[in-house]
Amino acid sequence: MYVTVPGVVTHKVPFTVDSSYHGEHHFFVHGIHYVTASEAFVEWNKKNNFCYGPQTKNLTYFAFYTQDNCLLECRYNKIMEWCGCSPWYLRQEGHRICGRKGNQCFKDAFEDYQDDLVDLTECDCRSDCGGEHIFSSMSRSA
Repeated sequence: MYVTVPGVVTHKVPFTVDSSYHGEHHFFVHGIHYVTASEAFVEWNKKNNFCYGPQTKNLTYFAFYTQDNCLLECRYNKIMEWCGCSPWYLRQEGHRICGRKGNQCFKDAFEDYQDDLVDLTECDCRSDCGGEHIFSSMSRSA
């Protein structure tokens, strides 16, 4: 599900939905909490490099930086190296597009991936200097 905040980019909000359930799913957004860094912190961070803002670090697959986007991009890159190919939706230079075996390799490796803590350092995925937190829930009825 995507939630659009006026004047801001669209946010992905993950929900686990049982596709075998025959009824209605209801999604609720309870609130949005904005976290911003003060000017004093931004100045301090220029010297200390504790965190990244949305436009501070460029990512290949995402328009803006978040720690989650950085970790996902790092995961994509490592799995493309392991499998020797790129899924059609990433289309990276220097990697061939995956065929059936390559797509299965990518899917399996993505599901089994457990290096996020290592990737924080290896891929320089620092904390976010600010962001939006969306509080949401899901229910279902017959």
